[in-house]
Amino acid sequence: MVGKRIMVGEFGRPHGVRGLLRLRAFTADPAAITAYGPLSDEAGARHFRLTLKGPDLVAVEGINDRDAAQRLTGTKLFVAREALPPTDEEEFYLTDLIGLAAVTEAGGALGVVRAV
Repeated sequence: MVGKRIMVGEFGRPHGVRGLLRLRAFTADPAAITAYGPLSDEAGARHFRLTLKGPDLVAVEGINDRDAAQRLTGTKLFVAREALPPTDEEEFYLTDLIGLAAVTEAGGALGVVRAV
């Protein structure tokens, strides 16, 4: 689906006084989150450029103090689906399951996947 955005992470609490933030990445390789280009918030209104500073620590361009970092805590981070690497055969992203029919082994309908 063109234009679909995928949640790839979430800002955690600030670290230190210079604006660094903990990052909860939902990607297979947490360091890869910085390679997808600018990330946006859920509304698509704010965009963020990240620099990895540690295994779960990032600097956000334009965020230079703890107060500014604190305001970002809990912000969910999204990227355009097209920015993610293609999947291998028999591989998929969890978000690709949304909208699929769930059935029993015998083929009986259970419902539709709404969230993962």
